[in-house]
Amino acid sequence: MVSTETILLFIGIIIFMAHVFKAFFESTKIPDVLLLILLGFCITASGFDSAEFRSSGTILFEMALALILFEAGIHLKFHSLYVSIKKFSGLIFSTFILSALVTFIITHYLFFFSFKDAVILGAIMASISPAVVIPLIESMNISEKLKSAIIVESTITDVISIFLVISLMYLPNYENFEITSFLKSLIFLILKSTGIGMLAAIIWSCIFLKLRSFPNTIFTSIAFILILFGISHYINASSPITVLFFSMTISLPADSKLRLFFKKIKINIIEFLDTEKILYNEVIFIVKTFFFVYLGIEMSSFLGSFSAIKFSFYYAQSIIVTISIFAVRYLVLTILNGKNENNLPLLAMVPKGLAAAVLISLYVSKNNIENYDNIYFLTYGVILNSIIITSSVVYYTEKKRLKSDIDETQNNSKNIIKTNESSEPIK
Repeated sequence: MVSTETILLFIGIIIFMAHVFKAFFESTKIPDVLLLILLGFCITASGFDSAEFRSSGTILFEMALALILFEAGIHLKFHSLYVSIKKFSGLIFSTFILSALVTFIITHYLFFFSFKDAVILGAIMASISPAVVIPLIESMNISEKLKSAIIVESTITDVISIFLVISLMYLPNYENFEITSFLKSLIFLILKSTGIGMLAAIIWSCIFLKLRSFPNTIFTSIAFILILFGISHYINASSPITVLFFSMTISLPADSKLRLFFKKIKINIIEFLDTEKILYNEVIFIVKTFFFVYLGIEMSSFLGSFSAIKFSFYYAQSIIVTISIFAVRYLVLTILNGKNENNLPLLAMVPKGLAAAVLISLYVSKNNIENYDNIYFLTYGVILNSIIITSSVVYYTEKKRLKSDIDETQNNSKNIIKTNESSEPIK
């Protein structure tokens, strides 16, 4: 039993180191996400009994996902969403389908997983974790169009993966699975969740405009987001999509057609004050911190339970799957975009997250899986590998951009000096 004082000590260290890592990222461009995961590994290696901390993992994951999507939705505009879906729908769906197919082929025919296990793994590995992607792209100096595309892709693929895995999980065989019925259900789910999110934004605007006049109500928006996330689950809507469209509606620009339409029909959508945004950002930062530390603790606790030979064998499998997923994405990007400078950040943004870990745990618990340790290890290995690769590409991209900016500044300075020298009168 870990003492309360020890838990508080570790919480303090985690929060303090998170701010150090953030400052370190801004100066070195080494992603703080990766450093937080490594901190989780260090906590486990230190001998700290993380069982109690790990027991709250599911709650922490759900809270982190809700708040991260809330933050993403604030910066994501409806026009950008429309452009992203229109322009990148080919990339989103072709990458998802091909990644799932390649993972299935490798795990079933090369690693000899059962047909059902391979199908489930394919559906899980095809997704992209918004909880990992969004914090990374917000720190990158890329176009808003590209950011929007990555946010949309991660949110959509995460929802499809969860929906697909849960749909397939309870089938005794896949003869009863109909793709047409599945797509209809998926489209209905997306439309339903979108409508609930926008309606919730209107309702909350009416409530919050009155609450704002009272003291100590700044946290009520965070509370409402968590309530909305939970309610969406119980009414069979997609919680991530609901929260995303809620925050997009709340943060409508003043000159947007949709906000002007709401004004015409006497509906006032709230606009968050600067002080509210600062507080929300800090809360989200803290929650994200514990999410990534937990991810490191969870992975290290599991990966460290194997012998060296078994570890090497299983880890080699995870590397093969990870490389295959990135190869598929590279192929699709090359076909659709050709050789484009935007391909590198798009190529890297395929990390897996805690959703993959949760889904595989749910699948194993509901089914009698013989080689469950292999399935677990493969999933956690791909999660770790994909995050490392994504973080490395972010580091490389940002360092390259920084060097380019420095070179451009130096060249401009030289040109100014030359111009001044040439304009001096001859004595």
